[in-house]
Amino acid sequence: MSTKRIALTILVASAVLLAVGAGPGAGQPARALPESSAGSARTTIPYAGRLSDEAGQPVVEGAYDLAFALYTVESGGELLWSEVQTGVVVKGGAFAVSLGSVTPIQPAALGSQTLWLAVGVRGPGDAGFAPLNPRQRVSAAAPAGAAANAACPHDHFGEFWSASTATDGLWIYNSGTGDGLQVDSEGSNGVLVYHAASVGMQVYEAGNDGVYVGSAGDDGMYVNEAGHPGITSPSPNSNGFEVAGAEASGLYVGYAGLDGVTVHSAEWYGVYVEQSDSDGVRVQAAGGNGMVGISVSSMYYGGLFRNDVAGGAGLYAAGGDNAAPDLVLGVYGAGDDGRIYSYPEVTSSDILLFSNDEVHIHLDEDDDESGTFAIYNGANTAVWTVGEKGAVTFGTEAGAYGPRATYPVRATGDWIEDFGTAQLADGQATVTIEPVFSQMVSLTEYQVFLTPLGDCALYVADKTPASFAVRAMGGQRCSIAFDYRLVAKRLGNEDARLEPADTGGEEEED
Repeated sequence: MSTKRIALTILVASAVLLAVGAGPGAGQPARALPESSAGSARTTIPYAGRLSDEAGQPVVEGAYDLAFALYTVESGGELLWSEVQTGVVVKGGAFAVSLGSVTPIQPAALGSQTLWLAVGVRGPGDAGFAPLNPRQRVSAAAPAGAAANAACPHDHFGEFWSASTATDGLWIYNSGTGDGLQVDSEGSNGVLVYHAASVGMQVYEAGNDGVYVGSAGDDGMYVNEAGHPGITSPSPNSNGFEVAGAEASGLYVGYAGLDGVTVHSAEWYGVYVEQSDSDGVRVQAAGGNGMVGISVSSMYYGGLFRNDVAGGAGLYAAGGDNAAPDLVLGVYGAGDDGRIYSYPEVTSSDILLFSNDEVHIHLDEDDDESGTFAIYNGANTAVWTVGEKGAVTFGTEAGAYGPRATYPVRATGDWIEDFGTAQLADGQATVTIEPVFSQMVSLTEYQVFLTPLGDCALYVADKTPASFAVRAMGGQRCSIAFDYRLVAKRLGNEDARLEPADTGGEEEED
């Protein structure tokens, strides 16, 4: 990608010139320690930056040539120093160099309190350098507190700042396999970002924790107001944001114009709270969903709620009023069924429903179809259903005919009935039992009740599993019609009769 065909910007990652110049003395303002040792002249300046295209995305990774120059004014003006560094490695848009490593910077070039750094970029295949406008305003004077670090041989400063609030206040590119930033502070804030027009704190890539708060006397991290996500973490290898212990909030987001906390991708838990004396995660007010949990693994759950204290509820859900649902089940936006399962890895896991008052089930709430309440067995067959009109049916196996619906009557046993009409011819008739009915019941014993439809007394002369015979009393040669009612015990439950009712008064023990 040619750097001449796109607009490039550079974001200063720290106050790059605050660490330069000689040590205190000879009328010089207090400066930070030179690179080699206290009191020696410093000839190089650590400088870290980031290259992005006009859309704000990091440039293509590779080796770039960079040209640096110092001026006393923002445009034009006197050239104080310049150099070209070739083959600078840029990864994720970030680079780090030492200014003055090619052309030493003379202390006289840093006499002004305010300087302007010009940067040019030449990408692979480019003939010349593309200037990055505007020049970056930097200062040659150390900030308050920098002189206190003069005895430190590792160039650690108490403050980092950027000359432009449109850039990041503190920017860490990559800490390798260690922490991106570690702050040991007991008296006040570990890290305070007072105002940033863009990202308050960004950890682009870290081999371990991007941000780790070991212990905090107050909030582990506090975001009072953010126009964009309060906390975002793209770190794939470890914890995006971790608070090991905090006496107040582990993470508190007072107000966010968009997401309070966003976890785009996590190889383990997206958000994990080890222990909390109060709410583990609390969302006080949300214009959208209070909390969203989406899993892409069939082995885990979109949300896992558990209470390890005896008598403690695992999940409490309450709607806005009595007309609002307390719990909504089903695939969001897909119209799939809402389902409740007991824990699948425990075969004896029951589901128990308790109520201190009534339990109501509303079938077909939107009144757009015929709704039923059904009970299924392990073979996924409906064995008992009740429709929205109150009709109760039993799913009864009928052999080769498959399961058929039967309608119950109140009886002392598990009886199934069939009704029909037949015709006498010369005082006699044989009634064949319905084949479907015969597959549902035991026909070794059954009862037949007759109702003659004329002036002729009748009786049952014979019964077999396939039919029964009807005759006219006294050998009359009647030819009348008659109704019959056949009652038999359901096959497989012939001995059921007046068992003690299960009132639900005693809960079974596991």
